Amino acid sequence: MDVLRQLQHLQRVQDINYDRAKRLAHWHGSVHDSRIFDNSLLKQKFEDGDIDGLLIGDSGYPCLPYLMTPLLNPRDAADNRYNRALCSTRNLVECMFGIWKRRFPCLTYTLRFKDICTSLAVIVATAVLHNIAVAEREPNFNDDLDDLQPPLRISGVQNGRGNAVRRAMIQQYFS
Repeated sequence: MDVLRQLQHLQRVQDINYDRAKRLAHWHGSVHDSRIFDNSLLKQKFEDGDIDGLLIGDSGYPCLPYLMTPLLNPRDAADNRYNRALCSTRNLVECMFGIWKRRFPCLTYTLRFKDICTSLAVIVATAVLHNIAVAEREPNFNDDLDDLQPPLRISGVQNGRGNAVRRAMIQQYFS
């Protein structure tokens, strides 16, 4: 994701089948992921109850009733199972970035356009083309997915309502 983070901050929401990706790509420079999400239409739709489902994020996001994040201090085996399941599910999105970069190698290197808008257009165009390739069941270029296991990052951002939803989920599915 180096070029994506250097030139234009890109946030992508991906489902587990690599389908229906949502790109939020209008923030310049170094912007925290949670700030992009806080100002997105996607968050507003979740807040308004227009979307029924859950998002999975790393610990850079607050834990919200619809946004599950890792536990900071797992207390028992169920908490550890929850963190492992969350991490492995997030790995699917990380794998998508690897597949996308292999499909469009220009994303692996610094884009050398004078205008940031041109770089943004290339990134968004490759994302659209990637979505079309997925829809048409084109090859994935996923031979080397074993090396795409990012470490679980944990920070101190938490939210009371989200914690209650997360605790209920752990009790129901991981205990």
